[in-house]
Amino acid sequence: MYSSFTPVELGPHEDLYRQGRYRVELKAELAYSLYDVDTALEEMGYEVIDAGQWGRSYRHRQDHRRTVELDEPDEASDRLRLVLEQADLAETEIGHAEGELDLEYARLQSACSRRMAEADYDLLATPAEYR
Repeated sequence: MYSSFTPVELGPHEDLYRQGRYRVELKAELAYSLYDVDTALEEMGYEVIDAGQWGRSYRHRQDHRRTVELDEPDEASDRLRLVLEQADLAETEIGHAEGELDLEYARLQSACSRRMAEADYDLLATPAEYR
C-alpha cells in the first residue's frame, strides 16, 4: 500500500577480486519519510557509512556483507528508492540470502508502518518534506 518493490535480483559480484562470488539485491520505492526509514534501519542494526546530497549508504553492524542504499526522492517522484543487498556470497548461500532480504524488507515495512501509526500520521495531510 505504501511501497512497491521488485523481486530479489541475483548477479555475479562486480568486484573482479571476488570472482565466483554472488550478490543479491532487493529494490523498492517507499512512500515513508526519510526520518522514519533511517530510524527503522538503525533499529535493525544498520549504521550510516556515507551521507550525501543524493542519499545515504548503510552497512549492518554485525554482517558487513549486508548493505543498504537509500536515495532521496527527485522532483519527479516523492518516493525513497531503497536497495537492500547482500554481497560476497557463495553459490550455496544464495537461497538463504534471498530469504533474509525478504525478511529485512518486511521488518522495515513493519517498523515504518508502526512509526506512522504511533505518530498518528495522515499521509495525505503530511507535508511532502516529512514523507
